[in-house]
Amino acid sequence: MIPRSRAGESAWENLVACCNRCNNRKGNRTPEEAGMKLARQPRPFSLHTSRHLMRMLGKGDAQWQKYLFF
Repeated sequence: MIPRSRAGESAWENLVACCNRCNNRKGNRTPEEAGMKLARQPRPFSLHTSRHLMRMLGKGDAQWQKYLFF
């Protein structure tokens, strides 16, 4: 994985979700350079995952509800 700040792609194979603390710890480095290991290999979102994320976003911020599928 190549950080976007180092011309990495915005493709699901190159992006992973992590907490703010881990993201700051990794910084502008690859996970290997930062001495970090992925919990699992990246994979594309399923339809179920996408809907679940939209529901969570909508519940957290009422302004988003009109734009999200429930």
